[in-house]
Amino acid sequence: MNMSAYEILRLVVWVIGLPVIVYLLVRMIRQIRDIHTLDTQLREEEERLNAEREAEYAQFVAWAMRFAEQGHNRDVVFGVLLGRDCDVQLAERIAGSVVELHASRQPGVSPDGERDEQMPQCDERATQATSAHASKSDARRSGEHAHTDFFSALWHGVFGLRR
Repeated sequence: MNMSAYEILRLVVWVIGLPVIVYLLVRMIRQIRDIHTLDTQLREEEERLNAEREAEYAQFVAWAMRFAEQGHNRDVVFGVLLGRDCDVQLAERIAGSVVELHASRQPGVSPDGERDEQMPQCDERATQATSAHASKSDARRSGEHAHTDFFSALWHGVFGLRR
């Protein structure tokens, strides 16, 4: 078989070039697969972080709602959120929104947050609850158990315990 120099050169390039081309293609495929795997991991991590942020936000809103329902004002709710390691701007936004929402749900509360005169209720349970709350308020005003209430508030605020 008589081959020209050109045909020999083609054969050498094909014999040497084919494995090099295959090697380069395999490397590219592996890099693409690695990039895809990394992208998938980053997306999963981002989704997990978003879920954690949403859960933390929901917990902050739940705490704020609890204190707003107990009749505390915006500053107290804001302080509670700050005590729970909430970001300042987020705490301001949540406290303002929750207190406004709670005020809008109350029939006897004016838009500026001050309570209007409420209609007298005939229900016995409401009367008993009001008198119990009034006696507790009187005890606090008179100074009885003031140190206990302060200590309890401090203890529960620092350690997150509930009464």
